[in-house]
Amino acid sequence: MPSPTLAVLAYALLTAAPAPPRNVYVGVYLHDVTDFDLKGGHFKADLRAWVKWSGAATPPPIEFENGELSLKEELARESDGSWHSVMWRVQGTFRGDFPVHHFPFDLQALSIRFSLPRSAGQLVPDLGASSLSPTFSITGWLFEQTFHARTEARQFGSDLGSVAHEGEQAQVGSAVFSLTMSRPLRPYLLKFLLPLAMILGMAVLALMLPITSLGERTGMGVTALLSCIAFHFTQSDTLPNVSYLVAADKLFLSAYVLIAASLSFTVLGFNLKERWPHWARRLDRLGAFGLPFVAIVAVRVLLTPSPSAVTSPAPPPPQLASARDVLRVGTLQPVAKSRGVFSGLTRRGLTIRADTGELVPVLAEQAPTMTNGLVQLLPDGGMRVRWTLRPGLRWSDGSPLTADDLLANVPLLQDAELKKVTRVDALTVDLEYSTRDVARLHWPSLHPAARVREAGDGGTERASDLALVAGAVANGPFRL
Repeated sequence: MPSPTLAVLAYALLTAAPAPPRNVYVGVYLHDVTDFDLKGGHFKADLRAWVKWSGAATPPPIEFENGELSLKEELARESDGSWHSVMWRVQGTFRGDFPVHHFPFDLQALSIRFSLPRSAGQLVPDLGASSLSPTFSITGWLFEQTFHARTEARQFGSDLGSVAHEGEQAQVGSAVFSLTMSRPLRPYLLKFLLPLAMILGMAVLALMLPITSLGERTGMGVTALLSCIAFHFTQSDTLPNVSYLVAADKLFLSAYVLIAASLSFTVLGFNLKERWPHWARRLDRLGAFGLPFVAIVAVRVLLTPSPSAVTSPAPPPPQLASARDVLRVGTLQPVAKSRGVFSGLTRRGLTIRADTGELVPVLAEQAPTMTNGLVQLLPDGGMRVRWTLRPGLRWSDGSPLTADDLLANVPLLQDAELKKVTRVDALTVDLEYSTRDVARLHWPSLHPAARVREAGDGGTERASDLALVAGAVANGPFRL
């Protein structure tokens, strides 16, 4: 019978929690995209891909899940202590899903999908270094200059032939890099809406001919109808065969209805001209002025892109609770109001550092990291950090907290390597530095723009004192 010590040790080994999977970082540098075929659902890409991992020198079994590769050439292999990396030159045809519900205002995403068995590690996008070639372009499309990335986990109802994990469901993690594209609006309006408007104009123009000219009026209407049908088939040839109506299809169907209404007004007016000529003329005027108005409304409604998902505002960060309306802090030795306990109670920053050392977002939607796309490593050795505020934030006086407050607080960072500040939108700013430093991913406190301007040359200390005077505007869970 084993000793109690050995029994306890064996039980501890059996019940110990499994170690978390190691992170495997993957990245992409896209050189070129050619032969983008919307109907076929594929495109050709020329890129460099790399993987970084810690542990054994054998590379993880990374796969290009949606690619049929014609070239995968290893360019470099490096090691630094326990960390290793491999970089490949990759060329091939990649498959994708390209929905066209909102054509011609559809957004398409070219995706490069990596996969890795969960037993070999957890895939993490290396967004900080992933980028596009400066000469990258896609003919006939507009695109963003940065990648979007996401991770996915899938579980198969099979062991996929594994011997080591026979009978277990295989689990695979994926990292997907996507490049979002849109169509240039002005050229498409000239090529699509202008010819269609001329066809509808021909049908409406027929209502301005004399009521007695039945042959000429119906001839113009039938010609407009046939032209519209031919134009519709021409446009459909450029799209994949889908089982749903795209926005352009709905527009053509509306055009058919308007042309049919024009022909109906012509026939009805001709029948009314003998007995009620007054009503026949009023019917013509109604069609001549009403149908163009209906056409404009239809274009407005049908071609306005509807959002694919409604994004609800992020919930506000949890507030500290107190049983009293006013928190009174007693101290035997007064300290500066801008330091110590007062700072954390009355002011909050964009991020806070947890006990584990991890940065947690407070006023920011996300804490910038190398894996969520908010940090970009620049070719000149610098870095760009994007800060986005949570929507709906307000100061204690009810005024909104916006990017203008972020811009006002930038000088208080007192960073000599900060070379460029860009206001992206009402809640977002980009800070570009000439060097790379992880400390710049933390923004500890924020002051109202008015207080920063009032502080002048007094800097952070003066702004903090002004933010703590009686009745001052703040953003913390308590007021002084």
